[in-house]
Amino acid sequence: MTQINKSIGAIIITAIVVGGGWYLWQQETIENQKEIPPTTQAQYFGFTNFTYGFTLTFPQTWESYTTKNRSLDWGTLGASDSIDFGFLAQDSLFNISVFSKSQWQQIVAMEEGPRPLYLGENDQYVFAYGTAQDAYNDVMRARMAEIEEIVKTFTVTK
Repeated sequence: MTQINKSIGAIIITAIVVGGGWYLWQQETIENQKEIPPTTQAQYFGFTNFTYGFTLTFPQTWESYTTKNRSLDWGTLGASDSIDFGFLAQDSLFNISVFSKSQWQQIVAMEEGPRPLYLGENDQYVFAYGTAQDAYNDVMRARMAEIEEIVKTFTVTK
C-alpha cells in the first residue's frame, strides 16, 4: 500500500471515529437538555354577584357552568332569593341562598327538614348553600365532588 492510500485510510478512520464521537456527544447533550414540562397548574376563574356582593372561584372544569336566579319558598319563613349553579346537563348542582338575618335565625332554629349550610354574611344578608341530592351522570358526579372546594372560596365583597 502506498503512503497516500495509508494517509487517506487514516483520515477516513479518524473522521469516522471523530464523527461518531461527536454524534454520541450531541445525542447525550440533547437528551440532557430536553425540556421538562412545567407542572400543570389548575386554572381557576371567578364569579361575582354584584347584587348581593359575593364572589366564588371555580376550577377550569366548571368553565361552561350556568347560573339561574330563583326564589325559594320556605313556607312560614317566607321566600329567599337563590342562585343555582349547574350545567346544561343538570342546571342545579348547588345553590347559594340569600336570607335576611331574621330568616336565618329561624332556619337555624328548625328541628326538621333540610337546612342549608352557612357560608358567610354581611350587614344585610346571610348566605348559605345546598347541593343537589344526586347527579344525572358521571360527569355531573365529578363536578359535584368539586363543590366543597368551590364554596370554600366564598367571599363577601360588600
